[in-house]
Amino acid sequence: MKAVVTTIPVLGNGDIWSAQDALDMVAATGCDGVVVGRGCLGRPWLFTDLAAASPGRRRGCSRTLGEVARRWRRHTEYLIEFYGSELKACGISKAHRLVPEGIPSRSRHPSPTGPG
Repeated sequence: MKAVVTTIPVLGNGDIWSAQDALDMVAATGCDGVVVGRGCLGRPWLFTDLAAASPGRRRGCSRTLGEVARRWRRHTEYLIEFYGSELKACGISKAHRLVPEGIPSRSRHPSPTGPG
């Protein structure tokens, strides 16, 4: 598509779950950028990762469980402010049902005190 369309930006779409997915799509298709949909649900930091992976920026972003927890807390505070109550905010937010998607796995970030 990009080889044919040269006068407007061409965006890739679909299965962007990480910054690496976006880089792979751009490399494989030559598209000018990517569109993120469901990939950001449960990963509100995906946009930070995408910006960090942009040309001329440092590559890779890692986060601790504490950082993930702080971001989810702030996200929840925004939802409560918007909806006016904790019950409405947490009941409506599809993203909150996806929290485990963004929590670093123990296998990738082993405990300094060992397993368990």
